[in-house]
Amino acid sequence: MRTYDEIKNELLAIADVLKKYPENIQPKVFDILTSHFLDKKPETKVDESSETEKLTPKAKTKSASTSKPSGKSAKKSNDSVTLIKDLDLRKKGEKSFKDFYEEKKPGASNEFNSVAVYYLSEILELSGITPSHIFTCYKEVTKRPPEAFIQSLRDTASKNGYIDTGDINNIKIPLRGKNFVEHDLPKQKAKK
Repeated sequence: MRTYDEIKNELLAIADVLKKYPENIQPKVFDILTSHFLDKKPETKVDESSETEKLTPKAKTKSASTSKPSGKSAKKSNDSVTLIKDLDLRKKGEKSFKDFYEEKKPGASNEFNSVAVYYLSEILELSGITPSHIFTCYKEVTKRPPEAFIQSLRDTASKNGYIDTGDINNIKIPLRGKNFVEHDLPKQKAKK
């Protein structure tokens, strides 16, 4: 049987080791380390092919796609959007997205998201609008997309009701969003 001091020292050592791992796998690492310390096998089986990479310290697992500038939150977004290269935002016979954007002058991301979905569904008459379609609109006018891109779409839907993200791969614009884009944009400057 181990003494109190041995257990305390080992737990402190384990705590130092845990700091080197991402938060989401710290409980698993803790279980593995304490199990080995107590000479027991871990309760959960580790799939060596997929878990080995996940169980390496943070400093060794950073890659170009996941590294963040220092000083930023370690929270990583699961947004996976891509530029749709064949999306024609300058369709002949229709107003270009850039012209529509300049006409409506959306400010915040909720306004921009609404304008983009409106343009895609009402002017281009597209269905099956995805986050990548909206991301492509951001890139078309060289506006910086929000870091938590998918979350910004969900916020536009839940907080404002301007878009419908019930099916994230088939984003729609409800009547509330149509009215907002058609009648409330561009925003009128307050009279003094």
